[in-house]
Amino acid sequence: MKHKLFIALSVIAAALLLATPVFGITFGELDGERHPNVGALLVAWPYPDGDIDIVCSGTLISPTVFLAAAHCVNWMPAEGIPEDGVYVTFDSVYEIGVSNTYSGTYVVNPNAWHDNSDVEDIAVILLDEPITHITPATLPPAGYLDELKAAKALKNQPFVAVGYGTVRDDKTGGPHPLYWEGARRFASGTYNALTKGCLKISMNPATVIPVARISLAIPA
Repeated sequence: MKHKLFIALSVIAAALLLATPVFGITFGELDGERHPNVGALLVAWPYPDGDIDIVCSGTLISPTVFLAAAHCVNWMPAEGIPEDGVYVTFDSVYEIGVSNTYSGTYVVNPNAWHDNSDVEDIAVILLDEPITHITPATLPPAGYLDELKAAKALKNQPFVAVGYGTVRDDKTGGPHPLYWEGARRFASGTYNALTKGCLKISMNPATVIPVARISLAIPA
C-alpha cells in the first residue's frame, strides 16, 4: 500500500495569490478538523490600523514553533511591521475579530529568497504561549523526498495539499475562476515532478499545480 504524503503549504499573501494562479487550491474541499496543525499567519494590513487578516499558511511543528515560508515574513520589516506584530490561527474558517488567534514573533531568514529554486525559503513564528490542544506535525528527515525519488517511490505517489488561500472550482478560463476564501482546504493529487526547490503535484487529470513553498511532508 502506498503511503499518503501530507503537504502543508506556506502560501503567499492574498494579493499575490490572485495574481499567481499556481498557488491556488484546485478543486479542493473544506478541511474542517482533518488537519488541525495547519494554520494561517495573520497580520494587520496595512499596519497598524488594517484588519488582522491572513497572509500565509503554515504548520505547527512544536507547541511554540509555527513553520512558514521566508517570503511570508521577510517583507514585513520594510513595511514597519514589528517582529512581535504577527498572529496565528488554527480555526478552519477564519473570521476577523471572531476567530481564536495566538500572538508570536516572526524570525526573518536572511538567506532567502532568490528564486523559485530557493531551498532556504523557510521561516518560523515563535509563539508567545505554547499551543497545547493541537498535536504538532512531525518533520521528515532532510532529503526525504530526494530519497523517495532515488528509490523510484514517488511515481503515482498520492499527496494531500492543505492550506488557506485562493480556490479554483473551474479548470477553464485562466485565472478568472480563482477566488479568495479564508478557510482551510485540502486537495488530493499525485506526484508529477521534483526539482531543487519545488514539488509539482497533479491535482486532477487536466491541471498540474506547482506547489513551490512546502513546509513539510510526512508519511501518513
